Amino acid sequence: ERLANLEQAIECSQADLQVYTRKAYPEQWAREQWARTLNNLAIAYNNRIRGERAANLEQAIECYQAALQVYTREAYPEDWAMTQNNLATAYRNRIRGESAANLERAIKCSQAALQVYTREAYPEDWAMTQNNLANAYSDRIRGERAANLERAIKCYQAALLVRTREAYPEKWAMTQNNLAIAYFDSIRGERAANLEQAIKCYQAALQVYTREAYPQNHAETLFGLGLAYRDLGALEDAAATFAAAIKTVEEMRSGIIMGGEADRQRLAAEWDGLYRKMVEVCLEMADFAPAMVYAERTKARNLVELIAATRLKPEPVPDDVWEEYQGLLQQWRNLLENQFVASKGEAPAPRDNSSYPESDRAGASPLQGELRQQIDDFIAREITPLDGKFRFGQEVEPITWAAIRQLPKANEAIIQWYFTEEEIIAFIVTRNAEQPQVVRVGGLAALEQLTTEYKDHYIQCCNNDNLEPWKEQLTPRLQRLGEILHLEEIIAHLPKDCQGLILVPYRYLHLFPLHALPLGEDNYLIDAYSQGVRYVPSCQIWQLSQQFDSGEGNLEDLFAVQNPTGDLHSADMEVEIIQGAFNRGVVLRREQATKSALTEKAVELTSARVAHFACHGYFNFDDPRTSGLVLADAEVEGEKSVGAIRESPLQKVGGEGQKSRRIRSWRGEYEAGKCFTLPEIFNLRFRQCFLVALSACETGIPDITNATDEYISILAGFMFAGARHVLGSLWVVNDVSTSLLNIRFYETILGKNPPPVAVALRATQAWLRGSTAADLLKWVDDCQLIDASRKEGIKRGIKFGRKLDYKPFKSPYHWAAFGAMGL
Repeated sequence: ERLANLEQAIECSQADLQVYTRKAYPEQWAREQWARTLNNLAIAYNNRIRGERAANLEQAIECYQAALQVYTREAYPEDWAMTQNNLATAYRNRIRGESAANLERAIKCSQAALQVYTREAYPEDWAMTQNNLANAYSDRIRGERAANLERAIKCYQAALLVRTREAYPEKWAMTQNNLAIAYFDSIRGERAANLEQAIKCYQAALQVYTREAYPQNHAETLFGLGLAYRDLGALEDAAATFAAAIKTVEEMRSGIIMGGEADRQRLAAEWDGLYRKMVEVCLEMADFAPAMVYAERTKARNLVELIAATRLKPEPVPDDVWEEYQGLLQQWRNLLENQFVASKGEAPAPRDNSSYPESDRAGASPLQGELRQQIDDFIAREITPLDGKFRFGQEVEPITWAAIRQLPKANEAIIQWYFTEEEIIAFIVTRNAEQPQVVRVGGLAALEQLTTEYKDHYIQCCNNDNLEPWKEQLTPRLQRLGEILHLEEIIAHLPKDCQGLILVPYRYLHLFPLHALPLGEDNYLIDAYSQGVRYVPSCQIWQLSQQFDSGEGNLEDLFAVQNPTGDLHSADMEVEIIQGAFNRGVVLRREQATKSALTEKAVELTSARVAHFACHGYFNFDDPRTSGLVLADAEVEGEKSVGAIRESPLQKVGGEGQKSRRIRSWRGEYEAGKCFTLPEIFNLRFRQCFLVALSACETGIPDITNATDEYISILAGFMFAGARHVLGSLWVVNDVSTSLLNIRFYETILGKNPPPVAVALRATQAWLRGSTAADLLKWVDDCQLIDASRKEGIKRGIKFGRKLDYKPFKSPYHWAAFGAMGL
């Protein structure tokens, strides 16, 4: 294991230095040992995985400098040159200090090394140092940029005099790649000629960097080649090259087994720029269908693969065999701790001493290795004879344009957003369209500013226990969002007979209630479409979900969690009223709704047609994996604050000195083990769940911090678990308006000739915001779900302090938080 080996090297070198000190052993041999040990220690620190990278590099520099006290040019010329070269690399990678000064030191050290490393005496070391000097000149801040690049080109060319393809194929390819980057960046000379030279060098590197032998290098070199083609105006060549690079990246992704979702997520973030450039080239060529397909391939990729691996059974495989395989897969996910959450920029530059940095994760544990072997053996024995193509971690085929355009109904349209470097792209898809329509606007910077303002103000108001200032700005901010997105222009591209919208947001847009974007005075996007507005994380997830449809059918079974913390009085009323509409139901009430009770009732939960959670929810912006639903006995005394999960020192939970994980949110502090957290939600497996209604705060807020569009939220967890429809909220919701909205929604969805979920939610939201106090009083009288014994108490609450013509829930704050995700 690389991590352990490096730590052991550091430990051994430090132990040697305790013996071989310069003062204690001044003899020549001991001094040589001391210097050699320091140099080895420096190399170990330079490559160290554990600890802070900046601190490790400082340790390496200190050790190299100490070694040079013994390794003088006169006494040890070869060791002196080697240490100077290593010190140059450390300075070029240095994080602390001024970057410009660090690069000057790196150049100085490389030039010093070349005083000994001549081509005649040390050809291989001379070539290596020329390559490293070229790297420093390429990155140099001081001096004229054009002159620095010319020096870099000359150094790379010098290195290639020794690094031939025949003698040093890998180093030859790396230097060719580096030379290509220098030509790509070159300022002097004709731009087209420089690009032609870059293309020539990239193509040379690819003779060695094949997909089979060097997949990472192959993809990086293809990426750079594609950028060169694009700048040259050869858009078709650029698109073909980017497509080849993407194929390599996706093959690498499918090969990540031991690292699991976390490593896949890292790879997706690293290569997000490649997909973005591919989309941009397709747009430049007005080839809109491939542009949308490649944009789609970046969306919720981990979720797509998890759904496919968990729930798509090969046709010939018997149910009992698949169930056993699922059990092994569940053990695997548990070992990886469900790490759903954790970019390269332009052309990547592989320039560090002829090698690439290794992964920053530790290798697989022995238990992982044993379980992986058990899974492989099971597949070979039970599944491969029935389906020879099936394998663990198999690649999911990306959705095609032909499949995407079949997803919406004849009277529906998909609006899928994507961001390029500076633009916001809206792809508009109608059934059987030849290509998507595209709306391109340049407001990405304005959107990022609005998102930061919106989120930061929300967190600040939550911390202050006063959401009113944020509520007051909600409608104006949604108005600004509509203007940034050019909503009216998008609507103008929709068919006149369009009655329903399926929205596929991208990154920051997941944070906003897009269905509530204003279209005018008291008129919103959701009002314009009678079949409602619903959300999906990606078109491919929508397609996959259709293959395990839980169907409409009768909604007879209810599983509910009711007010576990005892402070949501309207939630009590809400659940008790809703329960009466179902023939069968399991309800965990108040203090009964503990984590252990939920675990004991797991079969009832996963078998229910409808699951309803009326409780507190929380989203942790700092650590989304700790987000979840608050159950009984979870709250602990502590100072209110926003923060990530932490360890409470020496908390006696389950044993002497055992640490207990706690979660801090603006609402309070909770024992993580007593909450229903995101990884546990992802581990659910619903059998026939039609609807999960999350009547709780912040259940629809996603992680918007990662560079990719990996949709991570409580709502997404329930969808992954198998729910056909999920209702979730985007902020801290009001207890009373939320209960009224839910009761009315169930009244609609459980009535005669029930409409689709999106239509029912649309009607419910329009009713809530448009109802006066008088309208609400009449509804209470007429509602058959509400028992007569409750009606007077509810009516008193509605009338309290309000005029009969007042609309108490008109603000989007009361109705727009909830959105419907699903088919």
